[in-house]
Amino acid sequence: TLYDLFAIVRHSGGINGGHYISNCKNPVNQEWYEFDDEYIRQLSASSVPTVSSEAYLLFYSKRESMEQRAKKMDLINKYINPSLNQIEEKGSAEV
Repeated sequence: TLYDLFAIVRHSGGINGGHYISNCKNPVNQEWYEFDDEYIRQLSASSVPTVSSEAYLLFYSKRESMEQRAKKMDLINKYINPSLNQIEEKGSAEV
């Protein structure tokens, strides 16, 4: 079984105080983002600190089999994509 890293919480500072920064992978566009207080920035995959002494929490998800992924894509194509198309059509008709 394989697992994929999708989020990291890092802590810098000491035991009596410090700062937390999180890095999370968007499941829709597969891009990484850094969340630092009110600042959010997109990261390149190579700049995600996957090995760091600041790592406090690591979040993993179990990798899907090709069969599981195909079933999920079938459901997306059957139910979600038609709804998104309707929303897009409605939005362009209003313009």
